Amino acid sequence: MKKYLIISCMVIAGLSILLIIRYLETSKTETVNQDEEVTYQTAPIEEQTLVYIGDEDADNELLFVFDYSCPWCKVWLEEVYPELEDEYIQEGTLKFRTQAMVYLNEASLLLSNFDQNLKNHLPDQYEALFNQVVADVDFEQEKQTDWGTTSYIETLIDDYQLDRELLLQEPEIDAISVTRKYTRELEIDGVPTVFVNGVRIDDLFDIDAITAEIK
Repeated sequence: MKKYLIISCMVIAGLSILLIIRYLETSKTETVNQDEEVTYQTAPIEEQTLVYIGDEDADNELLFVFDYSCPWCKVWLEEVYPELEDEYIQEGTLKFRTQAMVYLNEASLLLSNFDQNLKNHLPDQYEALFNQVVADVDFEQEKQTDWGTTSYIETLIDDYQLDRELLLQEPEIDAISVTRKYTRELEIDGVPTVFVNGVRIDDLFDIDAITAEIK
């Protein structure tokens, strides 16, 4: 009986050592993986139309994931983007792409649909209208005007003398589906989010952190 007890104890001890070794190896692997820079495929929807601001042949890409109803997205565009535009986009080193998400409200959905229709049908008009929509919103007001409503979009279309039917139709790819796909594939946990060459920028308001990823 004593013999079998000793053998059992030896087996248990051996298994314990193996489990400890396995745990240490796993922990080491996880630590190494955490230190590695993760690169994402920033266009997870194959049939999606991509519109770039800047030289489409530029070696570097910045993807700006945002929600039109997000105040911090506007702050980033006002404070960080101009420096990138002057030094990298206009110079031809960096191309800039946006992805509108539907996270916050009805305006997010309407403007995301409008955004997609612009990219699909009138890509040459995208930059001007994108900038106009961002400029028009005033997040400091306690109560918004008609910004982000269908009426606002219709007025914008008329001001730019564009096709209402074309830009107010349901987009070819459902905006909610696009949002879910990007959220899942790029592991988005909030907006704004910035990727440079597929690398997520942790501090997207740090211009040095962004430019460090530009080749």
